[in-house]
Order: sequence, then C-alpha cells, then structure tokens
Amino acid sequence: MTNNLGSSDQSTPKNISEQKVAIKIQLPMSLAKAIKRRASRLGQDHNEVILAALQRLLEEEEEPDQLTSSRFVTVEDLTELVTRISALESVSSRMKDLQGKWIAS
Repeated sequence: MTNNLGSSDQSTPKNISEQKVAIKIQLPMSLAKAIKRRASRLGQDHNEVILAALQRLLEEEEEPDQLTSSRFVTVEDLTELVTRISALESVSSRMKDLQGKWIAS
C-alpha cells in the first residue's frame, strides 16, 4: 500500500504495532552525522533516534503552556523570574524581622 507520504512498511517494530510510512528527506551532513553518533552511543539505529526526537518535539507542541516542555526561555521569562525572586527575597527578609513579634490588631 502506498500513499502520498511514501511507501508503506508492514513490518512490526520493537514496541509499536502501528503501520509505518516511509518519508524521504534530505538532511545537512552535520545533522546526519550527529544522528549517527547518537544512535551509536545509545545502541539504536538512526530511525529510532529520529522517531524519538520527532515524538518529543510533537509532545512539546501539544503542551505549550508548560515551561518545562519548552526548549527556549525568553528574555521576558527571565525578567519575570527575576521580579518574582526579588519579591520573595523582600518578603523573606520582612518575615525574619517579624519573627517572634506579635502584630497588634
């Protein structure tokens, strides 16, 4: 069976029983070498490395609101973090000043 994405592969992979589709792409040589090095280091073939990387990327796109899923931190993120840390530091020092004291009501 062939579709517009390429030829179909009916073989069953190690952990996924889903039908496979072959897609031909061209990679820069440096990226292809990096994939080969990673595959060798992990004891996997290059297809497994590419599939895992694509799966992580697509999962990250499904959860854009979570900072931990984002690969990039913006200047705005850092500015907000500095502001929050400053506020916490000022509250923390004020709490130390009030420690052991009662506030009259």
